[in-house]
Amino acid sequence: WTPIGNKIGVGRNNTFYGAMDFNGYEVSGISHTGYDGQFFGFFGAFSIGWVKNPKISYGDVTVNYTGGEGSVVDNSGVTSVASFGGVAGVMIGGIIGYDDGSDLYVDVDIDGDVSFTNTVANTRGYHGGVVGYLIGGVIGNEAEEGSTDISVEVGENGSMNFINNTGELIYAGGLFGHGNTNGVIVGNNNEVGN
Repeated sequence: WTPIGNKIGVGRNNTFYGAMDFNGYEVSGISHTGYDGQFFGFFGAFSIGWVKNPKISYGDVTVNYTGGEGSVVDNSGVTSVASFGGVAGVMIGGIIGYDDGSDLYVDVDIDGDVSFTNTVANTRGYHGGVVGYLIGGVIGNEAEEGSTDISVEVGENGSMNFINNTGELIYAGGLFGHGNTNGVIVGNNNEVGN
């Protein structure tokens, strides 16, 4: 699997912009061996738009970020970052969820071994079950009515391993690895399990 919108390039022209409704379907068995990219998830880099009711499961994923072709950055403010997220590696804006007032869900399952190794100097790692690095945007339902169930589960045979060989910090969390004041989570019945 190559993430959709897998880089932030000049003008962010490789970032996913748009809308996607999973419409009750699941994307399962996402796997990749030896991916050399800065952002990994169903979406690598996501901004402006929405994703409705994502249900995603992962098999075995091995990411070895060495600063290769998948690591183009510009003056977008996203620098010194390597990240994994079940829905998006990095989220700059938009909504993972929807705002139509209905009950929604975000469902991520890790059924295989997910490993992210970073060897680029001065690069921190941000890894989360839904979003690795939440710079802006909303996870959940912005509407006044309706709710969002957010579930991240590492299965019985699954694992998540994040290694930073750079001397820098790793930030990891069940829902998101790191966020700033521009990112918002709106949900209820949130669950992170193993």
